[in-house]
Amino acid sequence: MEKVTENFFRWRLDQDELRELLNTRYSLEDQRELISATVQSRLNQTFPVDSQFYSRFTKHIIKTLEGEGKEVCDELYESLRVPVSCSDGPFKSYWIGDQTVSLRETREIISCGTTGLSTWTAGVHLCWWLDSQPGTWGDGLTVLELGSGAGVTGIFALKQFSLKEYVFTDCHHMVLENLRENVAKNLPSATNYRVEPLDWENRDVNNLACDIVLGADIVFDTRIIPDLVDTIKTLLSRAKEAIIASTVRNAATYTNFLQELESAELKSTDLSYKSSQEDVNIIRIQWK
Repeated sequence: MEKVTENFFRWRLDQDELRELLNTRYSLEDQRELISATVQSRLNQTFPVDSQFYSRFTKHIIKTLEGEGKEVCDELYESLRVPVSCSDGPFKSYWIGDQTVSLRETREIISCGTTGLSTWTAGVHLCWWLDSQPGTWGDGLTVLELGSGAGVTGIFALKQFSLKEYVFTDCHHMVLENLRENVAKNLPSATNYRVEPLDWENRDVNNLACDIVLGADIVFDTRIIPDLVDTIKTLLSRAKEAIIASTVRNAATYTNFLQELESAELKSTDLSYKSSQEDVNIIRIQWK
């Protein structure tokens, strides 16, 4: 049930997985436990999933149970009749270690001319890498993130560590607005963060001094790699290192990024991060 619940909050419907669960846990009590963990959960009341996915998920459970001749609990029919709604959603929720991060995201990968309104794979994996670090990681330090997007990495880091400050950066005005909303909803009492505009082409980083630089899924276009590398190099005049996580969708593009780092007199070290599901590389960048 744990995997089904996790997928629900990330708008994923694995029909085989759900059918397998319902084949063994189909009693009325089991059904109530499932909907209490998903559609009727406190988390979904606070950070509701996409309404279209909600309906599809609930209908699929009912259809599967009815198709097997099983009795369906009243709560399932009621959940379908009165779905949870939210004026400022929908949200996806991510479980990383002991933390939960809930983010307002768009249904489309590209929305309003930007890819920054949804969470990308490497951002979640960077969270898992951070989760593997000692609890003292970043104590009293300022961390700056390049291309923060919807905010999963930074919100997780702020929840997990005792940072002096976390600086979220991006360049699209709607991404920045969404970032502010997501951080405020997840960390309503936090004051140790900033959300700042940063265009890598202009590299105005005078007010963005930091100790560590983070970035996830920011290596995707060869045209902007020189500006990205120059931005990292400029930030490393004060920061001790940059940790960059990348989903390698195009080997040539990623190789070009590594070559640009080499040309800029920067050393990259593979941190040997392994994922069984995606091809994700995490590297440390420092001066040679």
